Amino acid sequence: MLYNLSNNDGSRIVQTNELIGKKFGLIERLMLNGVKSSRLTVSESSHGIQKIIQSGQQIVFSDIEMRKKGVLVRIISQIEKCYWAIPFYKLTLYKSDNFSIHADGEFIKYNINEITKKNSSLVDKIISYRASFFDHSYDFY
Repeated sequence: MLYNLSNNDGSRIVQTNELIGKKFGLIERLMLNGVKSSRLTVSESSHGIQKIIQSGQQIVFSDIEMRKKGVLVRIISQIEKCYWAIPFYKLTLYKSDNFSIHADGEFIKYNINEITKKNSSLVDKIISYRASFFDHSYDFY
C-alpha cells in the first residue's frame, strides 16, 4: 500500500499496522541491533511512485524500516512525503547493479554502494525475517 503523508489520518496507521505489524519495541530493537536503515538516495522508481511523490528532477531520499510482518519504506522528496507498506509475502529484493525493492508492480532502486556500506546487516535481517515468516505462516499440523 502506497500512502501520501500530506493528508495523514488515523485510519491509515491502523491499516498499516494490520498489514505489516506494529513497530518493534525498544528491547526488540536493541536485541536486533536496529531495524531502520540510514537515509538512502533513490536512483530510480516506478511510474506509480513518481506520480505520488511528484519529484520531477529533484533528489529523492528514502529509508527502510523492518516491521514484524513486513517492511515500511519512507520516501521523501522536497515536495511530498509518502510511505510504502510491503508485507513479506509481496516483498521481492534484487541485488544487481542496483539494489531494488519490488512489490505490487511498483519498484524503487538504490545505489548498490549505499546498501553494501551502511545497511547490509539490515538487508540480511529482512531476508532472514522474511524466510522465517514463510516457515511459520504455512504450518498445516
